[in-house]
Amino acid sequence: MLRRRLIERIKPSRELAEKALRLAERDLGTAERLITGGDYDWALAVAYNSMLQAGRGLMFRLGYKPSSTHGRIAVLRFLRILLGEKTDAELLTLLNRARRKRHRVVYEEAEETLRWARRFLNRVRELMAED
Repeated sequence: MLRRRLIERIKPSRELAEKALRLAERDLGTAERLITGGDYDWALAVAYNSMLQAGRGLMFRLGYKPSSTHGRIAVLRFLRILLGEKTDAELLTLLNRARRKRHRVVYEEAEETLRWARRFLNRVRELMAED
């Protein structure tokens, strides 16, 4: 991963690790509030971000950081290498599943909704122009 520049070495940092874990806790709390309010798609995205931040925290503590261009997938791949065949494999599968769902929710559905919003706005403008 280092040779492919998916991750970079840094000085191991308890400070960066703790900051990432605070963000993970914040995001988890936000996701819980969102799900209580029925905002399931956003709850999924924010819960995934909580997991991502926790993984980044572990990387920072061990002296690594994900590259800026491959950040999300680099965290997952790093954790797979680190945890390997340990009992945490199920958690990694869940993290990857959440990553894929978040991608679909945030990007694909957002793009589709944006197209709908553009059509809707154009139609409203047409209706307003008829006055």
